[in-house]
Amino acid sequence: MKKLLIISLYSLITLFSNLSYVHAEEITYEWFKTQTKNTTANDLVWEKDFKNFLKKNISPIKIYLGMNKGKKKVPLVESYIKVLSGAPYKIIYKKNKRYVFTNACRYQSCGEKGVIFLDTKKKYTIGLIRHSLFNDTKFTSDPDFLIFSKNHKSFDEIPTIFIEMVKEWITTSHMNSSPSKVRFIGSNNNVVEVTKEFNK
Repeated sequence: MKKLLIISLYSLITLFSNLSYVHAEEITYEWFKTQTKNTTANDLVWEKDFKNFLKKNISPIKIYLGMNKGKKKVPLVESYIKVLSGAPYKIIYKKNKRYVFTNACRYQSCGEKGVIFLDTKKKYTIGLIRHSLFNDTKFTSDPDFLIFSKNHKSFDEIPTIFIEMVKEWITTSHMNSSPSKVRFIGSNNNVVEVTKEFNK
């Protein structure tokens, strides 16, 4: 009897696990246009498939941005999730929901911030992390920006609307300021400084 009960309990757990898997909604670019449940960056982070979406659409490069112990370089997505998980801001839509823009900051460290920008028509993602450390560089009290895109090889290819929305975000969000340095990671995974290009 006891053995039968254990088997039945195991079967129920397996059933519910499978149901949960079946109903986990895949996040695509079209999903961002049609979903209405999530209104902030923080809401998106809680979506089961959001991290998978980011993994598919941003660089797999490993870097250190001061957000993990031991100065160990970790996949970019790990730091990105952290800066999108704190105090959230509303999702902004432009041009009939073609463009999606939102931001947040790291929990208990709101000087470290994240921005996500999507083009749902051309299907690409551009990310930004505001940070004070980069690999072996020394801490800077005037944070830098790291901008990254898996679909643009050079910073010159980044659309103007992204730059415009980021510059507006700088002036309107809490604990924010213009960066002392801007770096870019493109589709070739090279890290280049683009401060002059950003400030044009």
